[in-house]
Amino acid sequence: MFGIEWKCRHCGQAHDDVPVCFGTEAPWRALVPEEAFQARVEISDSWCVVYDAHRGHIEIPIMNRTPPLTF
Repeated sequence: MFGIEWKCRHCGQAHDDVPVCFGTEAPWRALVPEEAFQARVEISDSWCVVYDAHRGHIEIPIMNRTPPLTF
């Protein structure tokens, strides 16, 4: 359908549709020294806490499609 196959890092499956979730495990790695990362960062599948500040995903609904576009 999309013409480009990509592999999901969560489920490990190859997909050929349009990817709708973009992001990184912890985009703040550049802001937190590696030696302090484990002590200052908490990560789950749906959220990340850095220096006690909550971070999350922004979901944008797409008409006639699920799931939403997620950053």
